[in-house]
Amino acid sequence: DHYNARCHASQLQHFLATTEFIQFLAEVPRANRILRPLAKSLGIQMPGDPPRPYPKPAPKPKPAKKTWFNLPSAPVTVEVTVERRNPNFYHAIFSKAR
Repeated sequence: DHYNARCHASQLQHFLATTEFIQFLAEVPRANRILRPLAKSLGIQMPGDPPRPYPKPAPKPKPAKKTWFNLPSAPVTVEVTVERRNPNFYHAIFSKAR
């Protein structure tokens, strides 16, 4: 569960902020190198590290491209009717009865 991870991360963050642990890190720098990846994966800042930079703002959207003509706002419906033509309209080459 991620709830358990957040609970343990909170406890670790509280432990890292104690004065005894800060003194321990000053005496044993190897412990700092060992715990830094764990703290980073849990989203905890190690004592003595500079604060994280603020996230960059989202880029502004590009302006819309101009169209050469105005499109209709509503869909246009078109009715198509087919008239029955004379069957002899087409040339004899194209007729089915050869």
